[in-house]
Amino acid sequence: MGKTIIFDFDCTLADSFELGFKLVNLNAPRYGYQTITREMVPELRQLSAWQACRRVGVKAWKIPRIARRIRKDFRERMGEMQTY
Repeated sequence: MGKTIIFDFDCTLADSFELGFKLVNLNAPRYGYQTITREMVPELRQLSAWQACRRVGVKAWKIPRIARRIRKDFRERMGEMQTY
């Protein structure tokens, strides 16, 4: 029997936002960028990814390292996501 992979790019199957929000903020002290408040989310959503990173103080050279870490954390904590 084959394996099936389901991609949920628009968060219709699971609420990945809450876990992502939590992981971004948990990693902020480690990588030296500003934590994100819920009040900042609407503003950050209007920016490009690069502009949002600059807004919270992420250094460009740290982006690949931060992304790897958050993906690793996400995989390890995926069970925390709420499904719909």
